[in-house]
Amino acid sequence: MITNPTVLVLGAGASADYGFPLGYTLVVQICAGLSSVDSNLYKQLLSCGFTTDEIEGFRKAFELSGQLSIDTFLEHRPEFLDIGKATIACCLIPSEDETNFYRRSGRYRWYEYLFSRMTATKEEFSRNQLSVLTFNYDRSLEHFLYLALTNSFGLQVGEVAQLLKSIPIVHLYGKLGELPYLYSEGSRDYGQQISRYIVHLCIKAIKIVHEGAEDAEEFRAAYGLLSKAERICFLGFSYHPDNVRRLRLDRLTQQPLEMFGTAYQLTQSETSRIAQQQFTGQHIAFGNPEWTILDFLRQWDVLK
Repeated sequence: MITNPTVLVLGAGASADYGFPLGYTLVVQICAGLSSVDSNLYKQLLSCGFTTDEIEGFRKAFELSGQLSIDTFLEHRPEFLDIGKATIACCLIPSEDETNFYRRSGRYRWYEYLFSRMTATKEEFSRNQLSVLTFNYDRSLEHFLYLALTNSFGLQVGEVAQLLKSIPIVHLYGKLGELPYLYSEGSRDYGQQISRYIVHLCIKAIKIVHEGAEDAEEFRAAYGLLSKAERICFLGFSYHPDNVRRLRLDRLTQQPLEMFGTAYQLTQSETSRIAQQQFTGQHIAFGNPEWTILDFLRQWDVLK
């Protein structure tokens, strides 16, 4: 069980083990998918009510923008928000595949490791001093925990929902709809089905960076959790300046407070710049650039 108040801050790399694309991989996927009117992505956008002119306008602007992420592009081109969000949904929903949780080969992954540190008995689960802030749209962590609790202890849906609600998981920029066992309104099952209804539900539930204002409900919840933390861990995070700034880490005054962050494939100069420019007045300990999230969690032993 995790007894030290700990906040995990998740970026796109946190979901990569479970089949979700990283930021630039998603860019490549979108550009390739919109390159032909015969592609599944192109046809899905047409079926969702977008016209050929709208799709072509979005495709050309995005391809020539030079941006490294779709989110950053949409922040500066609000006229493409709806079609951009629909594109994100159509690209991410196929990764909501439960079989990605079944893979048992060689080495376990970090969701499994996290669950092992959170549980000894079902009664202890709700006493974990853990919360999660995620910049991701996917619901893979929640659904993994739902399946793990259900199958580890033979619990009913209502019992699992109560346990899950004891671990705050805040999607700072929205998500691909609510999960039905947690919320009844605006919910959709974890799965790969795409329809016009589902895509438009996701359009309403996804928020792009400039829409996630600091006074939004999600950020207020995040500030409350961060203000009580003794340990903050950034996992699979790209340290986008806007994302770090909006967490208001410079306002945290509690002692003790430790901050750690994965640095997978980052250079020493990049981590130094991030520490100096984005964590001014705070100390953050970065992991080895060769460490996966699982390596990082095991080496630093932060889940305790």
